[in-house]
Amino acid sequence: MVGLASNLNSEMNQYYNYLKNIEQILARLSKNPNEPIDSLTVTDRFKNPSMTIGDVAYHFHLCQNLLVKINNQFCNTLKAKVLPNNENEKDLIDISEDVNNNVAFNDSEEELDHTYDSLMFRKNDSNNQPGGRDGYTELDCSQHDFNNPNSNNMDCSQQDFNNPNSNNMNTSENSDFQSDFTAVVSIPFMNGEKREAHLELNLIKAMVSLKLTLPLPQYPIEDISISEITNITKIESSLSIIIELACEKRWPRCIHFKLLKELRDFFAVVNDIRDSKAAKSTAKIFVGTWNMGGNSTIGNIRSWLTCQDNSNSSSQDVYDIYVIGAQEAGFLNLKSWSEMFKNALQDITRKSFWKVHAIQLLQIKLVIFSSIEYVAAINNIQYDNIPTGNFANGSIRMGTKGAVAISFQIHGTSFCFILCHLAARVTRLKQRNNEIHTIAKSLKMGTFQSKIKDVTHQFHNIFWFGDLNYRVDNDVMNTSDLVARKEYSKLLGDDQLQQQKQAGSIFHDWEENEIKFPPTYRLVKGHNDLYSCYKRRTKHGQVVNSHSWCDRILWKCNSRYSITCLSYGSARDIVTSDHLPVYGLFEVNIDRNDIEAGIKFVKEYPLEAQSANIILYDAYVFIKQRLNYGNLVLQFYSDCLQTQMISKPCNSSWDMDTKGCQLKSDHVAYSKYQHPHWKRADFPKEFNFKLSDLVYLECQILVVALKSNDNTLGACCLPVSSLINHCNPNGSRFLDLTYCGKFVGRLQLNISFLKRE
Repeated sequence: MVGLASNLNSEMNQYYNYLKNIEQILARLSKNPNEPIDSLTVTDRFKNPSMTIGDVAYHFHLCQNLLVKINNQFCNTLKAKVLPNNENEKDLIDISEDVNNNVAFNDSEEELDHTYDSLMFRKNDSNNQPGGRDGYTELDCSQHDFNNPNSNNMDCSQQDFNNPNSNNMNTSENSDFQSDFTAVVSIPFMNGEKREAHLELNLIKAMVSLKLTLPLPQYPIEDISISEITNITKIESSLSIIIELACEKRWPRCIHFKLLKELRDFFAVVNDIRDSKAAKSTAKIFVGTWNMGGNSTIGNIRSWLTCQDNSNSSSQDVYDIYVIGAQEAGFLNLKSWSEMFKNALQDITRKSFWKVHAIQLLQIKLVIFSSIEYVAAINNIQYDNIPTGNFANGSIRMGTKGAVAISFQIHGTSFCFILCHLAARVTRLKQRNNEIHTIAKSLKMGTFQSKIKDVTHQFHNIFWFGDLNYRVDNDVMNTSDLVARKEYSKLLGDDQLQQQKQAGSIFHDWEENEIKFPPTYRLVKGHNDLYSCYKRRTKHGQVVNSHSWCDRILWKCNSRYSITCLSYGSARDIVTSDHLPVYGLFEVNIDRNDIEAGIKFVKEYPLEAQSANIILYDAYVFIKQRLNYGNLVLQFYSDCLQTQMISKPCNSSWDMDTKGCQLKSDHVAYSKYQHPHWKRADFPKEFNFKLSDLVYLECQILVVALKSNDNTLGACCLPVSSLINHCNPNGSRFLDLTYCGKFVGRLQLNISFLKRE
């Protein structure tokens, strides 16, 4: 109970800091608090169109105050009823100390309700939210182990997942939004006296603060931005740093450290930010998966994190983003587990990294680290988990199998990383397929997930990795012989994942690099070339586990760019588990999202003066299987559209075979098929964009969904850049329709892009 309460208290504190950051961002965007909010955003329409920037900032401030009120009531109740002897009281965070002291609270429920009602934000439609009072679903904690005070494992299968922005998790650790570096230092004065001070560095704000332990009113020290530092010099012999500023601020020129490590860390981080490479058009991303076999320690993992077969390599490459996932990762708590990998990563690379986020579902754990250069560019972090494991009778979801996911944006480019652990054994092929569909449908992430219920169409770049448990369906002796001869291509012909992918059952439009490394399962611990293919089970007798590539990394790119896989392999010298760690190194393109340029464009070119739109002339859908659905419509979703666009219900002929020859596919032979057809009159006259700026539009994506009675049958992504740059403006676009990775059919759109100067 104490562990659960501490987690909830910590989440309140992190959310408070999030609200505080939003308020500060709004304050920075405009010096005039009375400026209308429409000058900053065209992505949403508030309930009160006359709201100003100051109004919005004040409403976020009210949110902070409301959160403080709730937290105080929570802490007081907990201390009185659960911690009567002040046990673990120090673990509870008092977030009220940062709130404006001029704001007074009334303890009455009426005042609390009044604070909430005064926020004036548009409320969610309760008709769209299943269960619960006023559209909210109550959390069922009946499956939580309250007997273990250190338990952080909470079954969230009953949470309200209807909100696509909800941060639902079994256990999750928020990003490092607070002080990312702290040290006790000393400041020399002109008279030779030294004063002790507390040095803090905040990566998100790129700010450095220095506070004297014993304040001197006559010598106030101001916070400085790292961008204001013109030069920084370290003198290790005297454990000191010399800082020169471009502005006139009260700040000591020399700072003395107590520890050499703290001096080096501070110097490295500040230099990394000052020499920021965040303007790069590409980023290198490491994605790694490892079934740790129940171990909580990692040992030497240099070969894995440097994308090498063994640790003898002298590779010193450092990547921009590290995505580290593990299954059967032991029972070390998530914070300690994340810190273990962060320390290993920094020891190997000799660089500082910022933790974007970490999440776990029992022993499925995922953590993402970013180099300092990208800290200011990362935003819109979301996370979720989906348990899929069951007890023997199948009645209760345990979370022993399932998936965790984290998504975020780098400037204007979105990423989603899904780590999974699927059902084992060669015979459970259909169950694995179903689990993939369930995960893709159930993860509540992305802008339109509540509308199309398929996470695979929500982001520019998606990575799906982990112990997928697809096996090589072949005789053990034959498999062993092919592995010994390193004839992996022949063996991969019997790989269940590749077979199901080629059949269009899963991961239809996803990519995986060519596999040139030996099977990663099932090895004898302590060996990288000795496989143990027989496992004794009490109830099921002897289970055969043929050599298999259970551990995989797949990806999908929905944007105008492509993802380049630079390396794909396994770290063969890490033999503490019966699985080998697998790594993938990827190069991705980044679209910058210049907020100030966007604001300037909106101010110079008001909405009524903009004229960029698309026109749909007709559309055909060729459905793989005969489905008895009525009222078929096409819906178009995008952040760049002024409003959601929808076609009229299709009433054309269904059984046709005249177009099939034009749309042959590797996954289906079209002969007789369902062929709904929409004509020009079935679509709105024009699909209007919010902005006509081509730089902005080329980064956007249209999500096209085929729906029946609000049920999504299939969807696809159409980059707007393909319309702008297409040599034939009235040409046809052919797109594969998929639902949760399963191939559904093909869509033909006759569409054009128009921009009037």
